[in-house]
Amino acid sequence: MTSQAIKVERKREGSPWTGLWAVVGKDMADHLTSARMRILELLILLTAVATVFGAVSNLQKSAGQEQFVFLKLFTTGQDPLPAFAGLLGFLVPLVAIALSFDAINGEFN
Repeated sequence: MTSQAIKVERKREGSPWTGLWAVVGKDMADHLTSARMRILELLILLTAVATVFGAVSNLQKSAGQEQFVFLKLFTTGQDPLPAFAGLLGFLVPLVAIALSFDAINGEFN
């Protein structure tokens, strides 16, 4: 036999995106229900409850003066705790660094 390259033309049938949403759905379900994400959700929930609890006492003093009471819950803070938006501005980057480190470290193992 001679060493000739046999050119075979293949046509792809269907879309390459056919099973994409099944894989995306499974990955999202795996990651969003993992223990890390549950701990992250609990941490954010606890900070929200703590800052809202601290803001409620401050809100009682200025409730008659403000028009947007619900917005005031998350933007006012008391002395030991900052406002929820400020606390998330500090907490979210730290958690993102920790999760990205864990993801990179998990790839190597």
